[in-house]
Amino acid sequence: MRSGGGMARTGGSATRGPALLLVVVLAATLSACTSDVSELEPDGWVRSPDDGALLTLVAPVGPLDQVVGGRVISESPNEVRVAIAIRAGQADDRGTEWAEVTVELEEPVGDRRITTRDGDLLPVVTQILTTSTLAPSSSDLAAGDS
Repeated sequence: MRSGGGMARTGGSATRGPALLLVVVLAATLSACTSDVSELEPDGWVRSPDDGALLTLVAPVGPLDQVVGGRVISESPNEVRVAIAIRAGQADDRGTEWAEVTVELEEPVGDRRITTRDGDLLPVVTQILTTSTLAPSSSDLAAGDS
């Protein structure tokens, strides 16, 4: 016989514990997935064959890095600022690879300057030669002669 006249406990609070733990674990996992994404400055860009609104950014990444995507930071009549989002992988000794990411602009590139987040001019790249060098365009080479 029970003393004290208390009520029998139902399973309500016992089932909330595992559900609350699941919510906490999911929130921590989602936070970890987004917190390790960082922005990388491209090393150059590839002009679209039709000079349209598509722009391909190129940048060196590690072989275990994951490219999340490209980002147009801002566009004006004179300049387009861009970046590449990556999730860094573990470092290893396999060297560097070139990542190519295409972004879509509101307007065609035209004569606008393509720059980093800080406004540093990015060179036009005609092709990727090796895993360590980019081939500058002929206009970039001519600009270097002056």
